[in-house]
Amino acid sequence: MQRDGATLNMVLHIFLRVIDQSLQAHSPGAAQVDKAALHIGAVAFIHRFGSSLNEHVHFHVCVVDGVFEALAGGTDAGADSDTQAVADAQSSPSKVIFHPVSAIDETAVAQVQATLRRRILRAFVGRGLLESFEAKEMLGYRHSGFSVDTSVRIAALVPPPRTHRHRYYGALAPNSPLRAAVTALAQAAPSQPVKVPAEPATAGCDVLTQSEPAPFRRSAAHYLWAVLIARIYEVFPPLCSLCGGQMRIQ
Repeated sequence: MQRDGATLNMVLHIFLRVIDQSLQAHSPGAAQVDKAALHIGAVAFIHRFGSSLNEHVHFHVCVVDGVFEALAGGTDAGADSDTQAVADAQSSPSKVIFHPVSAIDETAVAQVQATLRRRILRAFVGRGLLESFEAKEMLGYRHSGFSVDTSVRIAALVPPPRTHRHRYYGALAPNSPLRAAVTALAQAAPSQPVKVPAEPATAGCDVLTQSEPAPFRRSAAHYLWAVLIARIYEVFPPLCSLCGGQMRIQ
């Protein structure tokens, strides 16, 4: 999953399908509705590392706690059957009904987790990534590495359509005559060298001091991963945890 995008997408699709089926089963208002008309709403975030910056692919998914029933738009009662069929095929839903879930307890979560483990292992066997006996052994593990957590519930955070969530004022406003001059100052500002403590660096630390020549320039894309990690964990990876110096990226 870390290196094969197709396998990663396969596992995510299995995960979302199982979540979809579970939400449908626990939505009382959708019990008599055609399953093809039911849809979940979700946003999936793929994380590739754990809290200690180890390789650990996992998903963070915000799921609407219910299912949406798509209602077809109105049709012309005077149309013949062939015309009606074409209209039905080309019509798009004009309204949705939301069916909230109920009774999502530990038993339901455990069932989702067991179903995910079974289906994902079966898919790995089908792709030749696992042998059948290996998957069978993993199904018997007490701690198999499959975990589903639903302990966090958030309020409605979906913004209304066509509404900006970031506003700029004063000299940074889009129509400000000073915006171009102000933003140019940031581009012209010289980069400050990283200060290294006066005492000798700890043995084994490959750091950049002010007396060393700067390495060849890299594009900002090479350092984007470090900025993203710093935003999440408030730790900048290229800084040595022992001496505080800036490490060289080989």
